[in-house]
Amino acid sequence: MKKIIVTLLIILLCIANVSLATENTTIEKEETIPVANSEEFVQQIPGIINDGKSEYKLLDVGTKENYKTVTKEKTVQDKLIVTTNDKYKVLQMFNTTKSYIEDDYVGVLNVDINSLAIKINDRYTEEYKVYLQKDYINLDSNEINYIEKEIVQDGTTYYLINPAWEIAKTEDIEGGTIHVKYNGMMYYEGIKTRTIIKDYVATINYLGNLEKQEVESVTYIMKYEKIEQDTNYIVPIAIAGGSIFFCSGIILFRKKKAKKVHKK
Repeated sequence: MKKIIVTLLIILLCIANVSLATENTTIEKEETIPVANSEEFVQQIPGIINDGKSEYKLLDVGTKENYKTVTKEKTVQDKLIVTTNDKYKVLQMFNTTKSYIEDDYVGVLNVDINSLAIKINDRYTEEYKVYLQKDYINLDSNEINYIEKEIVQDGTTYYLINPAWEIAKTEDIEGGTIHVKYNGMMYYEGIKTRTIIKDYVATINYLGNLEKQEVESVTYIMKYEKIEQDTNYIVPIAIAGGSIFFCSGIILFRKKKAKKVHKK
């Protein structure tokens, strides 16, 4: 029974020794560097490091980019050609928001209704006729010599085009009737000009912030592997019951049989 217990203890010691021999042989180190200094950092990554016990050589360098959000204010103007200068109607023609992309910046801008401006875009001038009537009462004659041939009113010159007469008063003389008074209705014609607006140009502003993702720093993950020394050694662990057990870094476990000595 004593031999069995000793043997088990020896086996446990060998397992512990093997565990030490198979310990983790790689380590990782991380460094987060501002993107402006990343190239300089890469050039200075050591190929061999020492943790005070062992040396390790560089196996691999992985990277992870870390982003930050950058914003900027933006104002853009939109315009439409419209046929009315009614601000309420024109506002209904514009979208309330506008998606916008500029140099990797993206965002949604909101309409600024107070910035709406409407100006004449296309127009032309035309002439048209206007008319004026002037009445003359109780004239002694129906001759136009006593009638104004031209009348200027509100900057427009009117020309007599159609005189109309009616008898206002008659008298009986020696058995006959004569016309002694006339009423005249004089019609005048003038030419005016007016501007016809075909359409308007309406402009409005959209305001807001644009955002983009920008690399702020780079995280470097450096993987190192332990530089192995020669571990092909044999260490005696214990002697029990005439049997000697050995353990090594490659799990060398042997038992030497004890030789029996016979007396003659």
